[in-house]
Amino acid sequence: MTKAHLWTSLAQPQDVGANNHQIGVLLGFLCAQFPLFFIQTKKQFRPMDDKAQIMLHGTCVAVQNRGLMILGASGAGKSTLALALMALGAALVADDRVIVTLRDGRLIAHCPDAILGRIEARGVGILHAAPAGPVELALVVDLDRSEPQRLPPHRKLDLLGRSLPLVWGRGRDHLAPVLLQYLIARRADPEET
Repeated sequence: MTKAHLWTSLAQPQDVGANNHQIGVLLGFLCAQFPLFFIQTKKQFRPMDDKAQIMLHGTCVAVQNRGLMILGASGAGKSTLALALMALGAALVADDRVIVTLRDGRLIAHCPDAILGRIEARGVGILHAAPAGPVELALVVDLDRSEPQRLPPHRKLDLLGRSLPLVWGRGRDHLAPVLLQYLIARRADPEET
């Protein structure tokens, strides 16, 4: 069975609440194995209603009530980037697993109870952090993709039928302060329509 067939047969948009805990666990596992495969197959994320929900393998922080979703394969530096942003004033929403819910047309990120207020620091251990959220997502960074252009076009990520601004961030040493400024003031160049 191919990844696409597996996804189509097992992970149609569903509520991952208490009644569907097993599907939530499956989505978390699959997203950890194939972090961006599921997001890139846009049509599978079209919600049936305004209560669609998914669990992603990623990390989320908040700056001035604007959420940043950090995506990438295991070891890509999601938690490290989150810790760098936290040192600059961001607050931890979730590390390793993030629940994203479509609510009133907005994408809301929050943390599973089991890992609330915890973040992994490789080589150190699990650290406590003051929990934040739920928070509306405003931006996504993909640590698996490098940006080849000096001034890139406005990139988008489609999630649960909504588009979010996307930054390709692999190999960018200055990424934490750049993302912080993006969240505070957004891009200056207008988006082409």
